[in-house]
Amino acid sequence: MVQHQPVYLTDKAILSNAWAGRLYIPHHMPDASLFAGGKEFTFIISNGEKLCLLNDSKITWEGDFPDPPVKEIQYEEGGNRFWILGKSSLYIFRVDKKALSVVQKNSPITCIGLTNDRLIAGTQNGYLEIDLTTCRQTGVVHDRMPWPELTSIAEVNGDLWFG
Repeated sequence: MVQHQPVYLTDKAILSNAWAGRLYIPHHMPDASLFAGGKEFTFIISNGEKLCLLNDSKITWEGDFPDPPVKEIQYEEGGNRFWILGKSSLYIFRVDKKALSVVQKNSPITCIGLTNDRLIAGTQNGYLEIDLTTCRQTGVVHDRMPWPELTSIAEVNGDLWFG
C-alpha cells in the first residue's frame, strides 16, 4: 500500500491501478519478491540477495545485500529511509544518501514493524524496541507473551499485533 492504495510488484515492474494507472516503474529484477514504497513513489525491491532503488521510472541505485536473504523491508516516512531485515542483521537504507548502513549485527530479530516513534523487532523470545532517532534498543526484551516466537508485527489503530 502506498498512500492507502494497492501497489503491485511483477517480474517486470511496480504498478498500480490508482492514480489513473500512471504508476508504472519497470525494473530488471524478474525474481524480485519483496518491496516497500516510500514518499514520492520511491521503492526498494529485492530478490533476497540484491536491492534496487526505483524512483520516477528510473533505477537510481542498486547493490548486493550484505546479509542475505532479505527477510523484510519497511519504510519509515519520518526519516525517509527503509529498514531492511537480513538473515542475522538489521540495516537502514537512507534514500537521500543512497547508502546502506548496519544497525545491528548478529541479531536475533525475526521480523520488524514500525510505529510513529519506534521500530518493533520480533525475536524467538518476544520483542524489543528500537528508537527511530538513535537507532538503539530501548529497554529490555518483552518476553511475557502467550507465544513469544514472533514472525510478524503490525500496528493497527495504535495497538501492536503479533503473529
